[in-house]
Amino acid sequence: MSSRSGSANTGWRASILSSRALARAGRAGGRRRRGCVLRERGSSLLPVGITAVEGEFTAGDAIEITADGDVVGKGIVNYSAAELGRIKGMKTAEVRELMPHASEEAVHRDYFVLT
Repeated sequence: MSSRSGSANTGWRASILSSRALARAGRAGGRRRRGCVLRERGSSLLPVGITAVEGEFTAGDAIEITADGDVVGKGIVNYSAAELGRIKGMKTAEVRELMPHASEEAVHRDYFVLT
């Protein structure tokens, strides 16, 4: 896998788990795997939904998004690994306080392909 800039990095991965996504999935009828809301609603991935960041990458790189150890999609990330490490789990308002000009989405749905 390579980034848009042509660099060859390996191990790009943002692991996801969103308590809000799980709550919505539970209300929708039964226990579902994590990542279902992303799949069923075509949502963007927000920092609040990220629980861990693995590997080194920069904004604009292609990354894998995982839930429960399974790849649920791939996308172009709007933050570096270091930035995501600082803001993972934060709500948008909290991210804006730290980074006023930051993107709302970690991975926008227009640049997110589900697998």
